[in-house]
Amino acid sequence: MVRLRILNGSNSDIYKLRLSNGDPFYVIASDGGFYNEPIEMTSLEVPNAKRFEILVDASKFEGQSVSLEVNGSPELTISAADSLATKYEVPSSMNNLTPINYDGTVTRDFDLEFLMGSGMGMMGGTYGINGELFDMERVDFEAKAGTVEYWKITNISRPGPGLFHPFHVHATQFDIVEFNGEEPNELQKGRHDTIYLAEGDTAVIAVPFDESIDGLFLYHCHLLEHEDAGMMGQFRITKDGAN
Repeated sequence: MVRLRILNGSNSDIYKLRLSNGDPFYVIASDGGFYNEPIEMTSLEVPNAKRFEILVDASKFEGQSVSLEVNGSPELTISAADSLATKYEVPSSMNNLTPINYDGTVTRDFDLEFLMGSGMGMMGGTYGINGELFDMERVDFEAKAGTVEYWKITNISRPGPGLFHPFHVHATQFDIVEFNGEEPNELQKGRHDTIYLAEGDTAVIAVPFDESIDGLFLYHCHLLEHEDAGMMGQFRITKDGAN
């Protein structure tokens, strides 16, 4: 049983992973740790800034070599011995994360948008959140340590131009409680610190702030051209209150 940790460290590429022989593998963890149960898949799409862990059962191809393909290109070869001395079972349970009973509450709204006009961004424009560009001198909001907020994040770009946004939050791992008005899929369950939003996507995330945290932190799009052109904000976690 081979355990691989997958990080898409590119700026904007999206990678699709599969085994060359078409065998399934098992996704066992996301950004913030283990899923409750393994997810059997034959291909896995990994947006930039996302992390996953997978298990590959080499006992299924004893005496053979199989490649892990990335966008159709073989990138890693796994060669199994003719007779494996020890064989392992895929665990049926790995974590005990409790699902959040989401009641429709929204604490804060974040609209991710391309702002026309001159600037540093691609296509000669800037990228903002709620119509504002990042300002190091501005704290966008305060949150209280030891609480949970529900953030609604919308990529309001019109479909077509390819303006996707991997939205990343510092200082926490969040749960995706709703995606485009529906329950999250299996890969969207678990804990994350980055969520991929294509054009028109809307998500609600439950964002916990540990009671021990106190300080100034960032949230931003993980594409360099977007965050450098303004799609970033900062918030303060305090033990006193929120606004």
